Amino acid sequence: MTVILLSPDGKKFELEWEDLLECSKQICEQWILESEENKRIFDSYASQYTLFTPYYDFLLHRLRYIQVGFPFFENACAIPSLHFKKMISLDREEPLNYDYLKNRKNQFCLDIYTGSDKQLDYQKPYSEYKEGFLLPDGSLISIEQLGNHKNIAYAYLLQKMIEDPSLVTDYLNYKDKIGDIREYFFYRLGCAQTFGLECRVAIYDVALLTSIQRKLLNSMDLDSELQNSILEEFQNPFTSEIRK
Repeated sequence: MTVILLSPDGKKFELEWEDLLECSKQICEQWILESEENKRIFDSYASQYTLFTPYYDFLLHRLRYIQVGFPFFENACAIPSLHFKKMISLDREEPLNYDYLKNRKNQFCLDIYTGSDKQLDYQKPYSEYKEGFLLPDGSLISIEQLGNHKNIAYAYLLQKMIEDPSLVTDYLNYKDKIGDIREYFFYRLGCAQTFGLECRVAIYDVALLTSIQRKLLNSMDLDSELQNSILEEFQNPFTSEIRK
């Protein structure tokens, strides 16, 4: 898919999604070379990242670029906001102008958070039970910072799509079959959703779990009766269709 980047000084970059990370890196590196202070600012920002690279987030959140075009929603763009980006819906004929989009009022918006380790509350290796997603490598991202599973799902999946563009095509192929973005985590990414701090349960596709996920889930003291009930109810309506 094609995306457009708009800079605060009026420059426009039109590129394919698979080139988004490299373009972000090039723009950031040019900015870094402008001064030692810029390098210090970027290095401090980058120190917050180990799960993902910092370039894309730095471009949008620190250099305040606007991006037009996202897999999640058609005709949408991410604009600067006070503490994070806002994704807004666009009409097809609207001008792709930085100042116009920045000041445009809108009815629909979705918060676009960063993929920093702190924002995702990323822990590797897994050490403490939290509500979130247990990833295939045994690490955990939790909702502690972003408040709910959908927020963390959008934040994480956007970063994965930036670094692995093939996920965009895969997501769009399944988008209309999946009612909730969290289901993409179970059926395509092989993640386990953990929730309930007292009555602990997890939702996952058992066929996709890695050995380390199985080991960790067995150690989490899940509520076995509730767990069996939830897995039976949650997986059956989707399994046969998703695996076609």
